[in-house]
Amino acid sequence: MATLPTIRVARAATAASLLSSLTAAQTPDVTVLARAGDVLPSGETIVDMSGAQIGNDGTWAALLLYGGGTPLERALAVDGSVVLEVGDSLSSGSIVYSLNDLSVSRSGEVTVLVRTDDGGTITDRVLVDGAPLVAGGDSIPTPLGPLEVQGIRAIDFDDGRLTMICTLLSTSTIVEATWYGRVTPGGMIDDVVWFEGDLIPGSPNPFERGVIDTDLSGTYTSLAVELDGPSGPIAAILQSGNIVAEHGGPAPIPGRAWDFTLRGRGRTSVNAGSLIAGVTTLPGGGTESIIALDGNVLVREGQPLPGLPGETVGAFPTAPLFLTDALSPLFVVPLAGGGSALMEGDIPILRSGQSLPGGQVIDGVLPSGLGQTFDATTDGRTLIQVIDVSGIGNTLVLLERGLGDPVACTPEPNSSGAPGRLRAEGSNSIGANDLTITAASLPLSSFGYLLTSRTAQTTPMAGGSAGTLCLGGEIGRFVGQVASSGTTGRITTIVDLNAIPQPTGFVTGAAGERWTFQLWHRDGVMGVATSNFTEAVSVTLQ
Repeated sequence: MATLPTIRVARAATAASLLSSLTAAQTPDVTVLARAGDVLPSGETIVDMSGAQIGNDGTWAALLLYGGGTPLERALAVDGSVVLEVGDSLSSGSIVYSLNDLSVSRSGEVTVLVRTDDGGTITDRVLVDGAPLVAGGDSIPTPLGPLEVQGIRAIDFDDGRLTMICTLLSTSTIVEATWYGRVTPGGMIDDVVWFEGDLIPGSPNPFERGVIDTDLSGTYTSLAVELDGPSGPIAAILQSGNIVAEHGGPAPIPGRAWDFTLRGRGRTSVNAGSLIAGVTTLPGGGTESIIALDGNVLVREGQPLPGLPGETVGAFPTAPLFLTDALSPLFVVPLAGGGSALMEGDIPILRSGQSLPGGQVIDGVLPSGLGQTFDATTDGRTLIQVIDVSGIGNTLVLLERGLGDPVACTPEPNSSGAPGRLRAEGSNSIGANDLTITAASLPLSSFGYLLTSRTAQTTPMAGGSAGTLCLGGEIGRFVGQVASSGTTGRITTIVDLNAIPQPTGFVTGAAGERWTFQLWHRDGVMGVATSNFTEAVSVTLQ
């Protein structure tokens, strides 16, 4: 196993540095994993990366592309080491001919689809943590009895379950199929097999084949498929045994139809939910791109992007998606004015124009056209993402978001010359009850206290202050923890999640609630006493 030193580097940002400047404070902790221009142990130079995946235990994997970036010029990196490359020999003696797909389960198992050369015979093989699982020529169970695998185009593996887009040999005829089932010590068990010609609930058009973009979350599946329409193949999204969207079918907006000419994308989670990105037709002609969660439109082309004031959503044929176990949608969309943004609902995570800790500027977070550019842990707090960095090119990064999410409310500088910073630390678990909020970059020896609300709102110069209040609705004050910033310019507040202050008394936080925090503090402008506010952060309780 060859180590690739340039893939894993030292942490690019620490908690302290994240509190030092505006751009850093609004950027998650960032670790660079691989860059265009890095050199593999084989001497090949990386030109791009694809298929990046991450498990809940932090295990990550990606395909590193070199040369022309074809499946014949790829290496598999797992946690910073190159573990498989085209031309390598497997334990069986087979030679790796190409690397075609990969998956990382929530528990950290790395599954890869390889094509091997066995003395002139090309065979598709699925390996889980390096061990063979299924290959072309194997017989697998189906409702029609055991059938021989002829070829495998895409795979996903999670929680002991496998999805394969494949071709099977049935009575001397090769048929398209999508196989979904369990992998047990006693062998493979088929749960569902969709054969070419099958009718799937949700559409009158027969199944033709699975295409790309398999996504498996426990017992729930999502993949792009083709149906056999009256005039030719029709692109559709199949989720958990049902066609939930198809070209020409009804879209979530009344009077609209889906236009999957360039295919849509769907995602689900272990708690079900249906997140879909694609293009819809307009009644008077033309199209509009949307992202919808369970039929509710979240993002529309040409409309303001919630969470980023002043930004409008650009056109997109499809969008990279992820759905957390809590059914929070993560997605990347282009911005009409240029660039792109990675969002969790209305919370911005990363966007073009931001500076990474170290000074490099992000040119875009949508560098791979129609591809899936990111993956996340099932809580959405840690992501692996391909971004385009100015002067470097495509870069694979690990994003660790911590507890607090930025709020779309710009703080004013205080007398220290910088805006006050805020960071949530500890745990957002109500049961753990271990949440602290630290304010930094405050004027020295300045008294202040924390504020909180379940509503975010922007009010410049609130109460005659020199700053901007980012809270609205019922605002609670931690007056029992008034403190001085002392010689460090910091104030730390312990948040008791069982006794959160509100105007009418203390309340107990509930799972799923998003609480926004901001610190009010005394300040001075040109020798005149005033007050100011730090930036605000929101924490979603669990």
